[in-house]
Amino acid sequence: LNASQPDYKGVVPLALAYLQVKTSDGRQAVLVAAEVGAIDVLEYLVKDCGCDLNRVGGTNNMNVFHLSTLNGQFSFIKYIINTYPQHTYLLHSTNDNDALPIHAACASRVTQLVTFLIDKMKCDITTEDKIGYTCVTRACTSGNLDLLKLLIKQYNLNPRIFGKSSSPQVAVASGNVHILEWLRQEYHINVASFKNGALPFYAAHFNSLYCLKHLLNNYSFDINAINPFD
Repeated sequence: LNASQPDYKGVVPLALAYLQVKTSDGRQAVLVAAEVGAIDVLEYLVKDCGCDLNRVGGTNNMNVFHLSTLNGQFSFIKYIINTYPQHTYLLHSTNDNDALPIHAACASRVTQLVTFLIDKMKCDITTEDKIGYTCVTRACTSGNLDLLKLLIKQYNLNPRIFGKSSSPQVAVASGNVHILEWLRQEYHINVASFKNGALPFYAAHFNSLYCLKHLLNNYSFDINAINPFD
C-alpha cells in the first residue's frame, strides 16, 4: 500500500495499528510469528511495519525466545541472534513464572537447540522457576530420554528425584513411562512408596491413562488409597 495515494489515506496507519492488537492471551503478531518460526513474517513485521521484538505476551508474559524455543524453532532462533544481536539479552530474561527460554527449549525435544543455547549462548541451566521446574524436569515433560541423560550426565545437573516438582512426578504427569522407568532404574526409586504413593494420583489428575495402567499393573498400589496430598 502507498499511503500517499488518496484511496489509501488512513488505511496504512490502520493496518499497522492492527499489528499491535493482541490475541486473547496477550500475544502480538511478532510473538505469533516466533511461535511458528515464521522468519519471513518476522522480518516483514520488524523491518517494514516497525513491530518491536521486545514485546512479551501469552501465558506468563513470554518473549520471542520463550515461544520459539518452546516450539523448537532452531532456525528462527539463530536468525534472530544473527540479525538482531541487540536482542540476544532476551535469552537471559525470565517470564512472570521465572522461567528462562532455556527451560522452554528443554521441553521442546530438540537436543541440538538445547546444546546450542548452553554451549554457544551460555544460557544458565541451573535455575528453577516459581513452581520448581528446572531444565531437567522440563526435559522429563518432553519425553526425550537422550536429552534428559545429556543434561544429567554431561552437564552434571541435579536429577531432581526429590523435592518440589520432582522428575518422577513430572514424568508421570506427562505420561512418559519410559522416563519414569529410566529414573527408577538409575536412581533405585521405590515407585510404590515414592511421595507416599502419590504417583497414580498424578497420572489420574493429568489424564494419563497409559501411565496410570502401567503403575497399577506393575507396582503394588492400593487402588482404594486416599490421595496423600488431600
